[in-house]
Amino acid sequence: MRFLTGLALTLGFWGLLCAFFAGFIFFVFWITSFIPLIVLGGTPPLLTLVNGAGNSSLNSALSVGPESLVYQFIWTIPAAFIAAGWPIARTLQAALVRLGFVRPTPTQVIFGLAFGLALAAIAAFVVDPAINWIWQTIGWPTTDSAAFNKLLTNLVTPLGAVLIGVTAGVGEEMAVRGLLQPRIGLIASNLVFTSLHAFQYGPDALLSVFVIGLILGIIRARSNTTTSAIVHGVYDFALVMSSIIFVSQ
Repeated sequence: MRFLTGLALTLGFWGLLCAFFAGFIFFVFWITSFIPLIVLGGTPPLLTLVNGAGNSSLNSALSVGPESLVYQFIWTIPAAFIAAGWPIARTLQAALVRLGFVRPTPTQVIFGLAFGLALAAIAAFVVDPAINWIWQTIGWPTTDSAAFNKLLTNLVTPLGAVLIGVTAGVGEEMAVRGLLQPRIGLIASNLVFTSLHAFQYGPDALLSVFVIGLILGIIRARSNTTTSAIVHGVYDFALVMSSIIFVSQ
């Protein structure tokens, strides 16, 4: 009670109200980020649907296609701009600055391209195998890779690699690292980012997503969202292209 009284005297009524409101928003985001992980019980629903599809036509209907990525992209970008205050509180240029989408330096572009490729290699050969080994050692079930491949079968093409790179790199980075991270912090925004993947990834893959998300968040904090978007886009593009090469062999 003394703490609340002192806080009220320091901040005043409206300051205290704003502090409680900000704390409530943070709490909502924090709890919401866990909901898919808790409710789904470690079972990705999209993969369950794919495994339950008994015929090829139903499997095809459940597979994510290029049009799904385009649809997601065309509403994510305007939504991020509006949430950033455009066009009422901010101009388009000011909204871009608020989201961290600024012109990158040549060094940042080169870093984004190179580190995106390096991060894909690290994830494929170090992070994912390590997590998979831990899960298998403990005896926990891992993400059904066969069902996941069926889900994305229509996107394992060069065009699909480009679309995933652009839509995830720009869309997810703008919404999570650009919009949320400056307001709710690195960890909370990354939990939101991780939870968005809970519909197609199991807990083991979600841990990998969390690790990659932390790296992207640090890049955003030390540079800008444009750089983290380049890294993210190249990372996804490289993973899909490596899948194409692996399947062709």
